[in-house]
Amino acid sequence: AAWVRAGGTLVVWRAQGVGVAAAAGLTSARVRAGDRPKVEGVLLGLGLDDGDPVAWGEQPRSFAFDAGDPVLSAGGAHVAGRYPGDASFFVSGYAGGTAPLRGSPAIVDDVVGAGRVVLFSFDPAYRGYAEGTERLVANALLAPRP
Repeated sequence: AAWVRAGGTLVVWRAQGVGVAAAAGLTSARVRAGDRPKVEGVLLGLGLDDGDPVAWGEQPRSFAFDAGDPVLSAGGAHVAGRYPGDASFFVSGYAGGTAPLRGSPAIVDDVVGAGRVVLFSFDPAYRGYAEGTERLVANALLAPRP
């Protein structure tokens, strides 16, 4: 926590990563309890805030691979990417009970002291071939804080 507050960058994903950042007091984002859509591995639309450094170089509309990932609440942290609430939400695969995911944060970019914490609700490096999100990971690691 001291390292992040002094200017470090912490990049985490899925429920465990968000839990670690929250337990360390580094984010106001949380996993929403009780909201568990049946998502076995689908591509979902992703709306990006092109003004946030995490999204630099990407189109405003992208996609994320969701494999039973948590639903986030930003809690006041800046949302750099959000699942759409409209028809562009679903891209491919099978999913049920996705209402809690629609419009929810997918990427949170939280300024903490002189540092930052970037939280992904999904695994942006899934099996090493998530080409749609590899730039997001690089930007999270290398771009300046918002």
